[in-house]
Amino acid sequence: MSLLCLNSASVIEESSTKKEETGVNVEAMLKEQRASISSSRLSTPYPRGMIVMIASLETDNWFTIQGNGIGEYTGWYICDGRNGTPDLRGRFLVGRDVFSSESDYSDVGKIGGTSRVQLSENQMPSHTHTDKGHSHTISLSTGVAGSHAHDYDDIFFSEHYGNSANYVSVPRNLGSKSSDHDNVGHQMRRTTYSAGNHQHNIVGNTLNGVASIAASGGNQSHENRPPYYVVIYIVYLGV
Repeated sequence: MSLLCLNSASVIEESSTKKEETGVNVEAMLKEQRASISSSRLSTPYPRGMIVMIASLETDNWFTIQGNGIGEYTGWYICDGRNGTPDLRGRFLVGRDVFSSESDYSDVGKIGGTSRVQLSENQMPSHTHTDKGHSHTISLSTGVAGSHAHDYDDIFFSEHYGNSANYVSVPRNLGSKSSDHDNVGHQMRRTTYSAGNHQHNIVGNTLNGVASIAASGGNQSHENRPPYYVVIYIVYLGV
């Protein structure tokens, strides 16, 4: 079974220098006969340079090991890069586009594409990662100093009575903090009450930090092809 695919008088020019045992160079012959091809009428149903597809497991019985057809396929050649044919193994065809300045398909014979792709950082969509944030609570304690008291100096004034310097009234309330001309000043060492063995807890503020997100993924390539069915491309030369 053969399927008509594309009418074209051109095939890949880069393969024009290839020549196998058949002694035929498809592209070179088409170039040589382009004038007669454009001016003469068809003697066969197929214009030279036409590419079609064959979808049959018997194809290998219809072509020689050099890639040229026999029997009903005489004049046809497998498009595998030999005999000046375009190498269409593992490729699909796309129509030429000469009207778009940004087209990748402006030149016949141009090849490109890949079956598997691994995205780079620049090819990934712009995106962000959000960290919900977290905090750390720090609890500190002072060291234990044991049961202890603190001494301090208490300064006070008391009233002086009489003319003798040997008699001074020291009140039980430790005197006053101010004095007039007949008061006497005193300084006494006092001790605070003991608070017993104890320690103080200190709770610190929460700390803010920069969180990092662990990388994921396996750096593997992904499938870059639509569903496919394998056929054989052949090109018609007529000889």
